[in-house]
Amino acid sequence: MSQSKGGHPGAPQAGSVVRNYADLLNWLPDPPETFFMADVPEDYVGTIRSLSHDSVIAKEGWEAYDGESMPTENSRRVWKVESWASERAAEIVANRDAICPCGHAGVQNCGDHYACSFEACDQAFERDELEVDR
Repeated sequence: MSQSKGGHPGAPQAGSVVRNYADLLNWLPDPPETFFMADVPEDYVGTIRSLSHDSVIAKEGWEAYDGESMPTENSRRVWKVESWASERAAEIVANRDAICPCGHAGVQNCGDHYACSFEACDQAFERDELEVDR
């Protein structure tokens, strides 16, 4: 497979996609571990499908509930984060200068408190806990 500008296989925009979804990719299991859509917060199901089109997440096949090897009504898709994307996401998160104490990229002002904007994180913070005065 050809290498794109970012030094990874897949679509040229894949590197910026990893940057945009670093928290999600870092939260998902590291390869070679796999996951199911049922394991993903509902708000990210469409994102997972889009990331598969960008060669960031791969469809690994099907797991059948009934022992069949082919997809049936009793089977579910198995997904895996591509190794290069997992490594890049971990690097982005580790080197990020986040204001959120949990380390995720975004924060929401909820009026009486602040909350992490990453759907899989339920942490809430007071204003003085945010690292904004650096």
